Amino acid sequence: MYDVDFNNPKARGLKYEELESLLDGIPARQKLLLLDACNSGENDKTEVLKQELQQKEKSMDSSQVLAARGVIIKLEEENKSNFKKMNELFVNVRNNTGSVIISAAGGQESALEAIKVDGKTIENGAFTYSILECLKQNEGKELKVNTLKQYAEKRVEEITNGKQKPTSRQETMEVDWGVR
Repeated sequence: MYDVDFNNPKARGLKYEELESLLDGIPARQKLLLLDACNSGENDKTEVLKQELQQKEKSMDSSQVLAARGVIIKLEEENKSNFKKMNELFVNVRNNTGSVIISAAGGQESALEAIKVDGKTIENGAFTYSILECLKQNEGKELKVNTLKQYAEKRVEEITNGKQKPTSRQETMEVDWGVR
């Protein structure tokens, strides 16, 4: 969704139901969806709020700081509940359609592009670069989806110096099949 309005993602963003419908409509039982996009993983706004509070604490009195921390704790509890629901939805997608979904970045992260790896500016974003690198390294060999997932998670974090961390919204260890 190249033209999404992050202030109003409902306007031009992709709804989960549309993604689910797309995957449901594909008859294959082994599907891999790679989301190479900014903000494509888990979205935890409490981290942003913690950073903002830390910056503003000096100008607030202690009761305001305590109140803000209380709001953050409440939001964290809600996020845990929402994350559990999201995991259940993604597990349902995986169980019903045979899908594995890997996203390039966390909910508050950019999918980095035009970075240098080994002194050269890469042509793709860090996530796509890592996926292609793994495929090339395993050419002619059997490559399992979990190996690809683990490689991308480690390599992207490595080449972006921890600025980008791919995620899969469910654990896929029990669903491990060969990538062709």
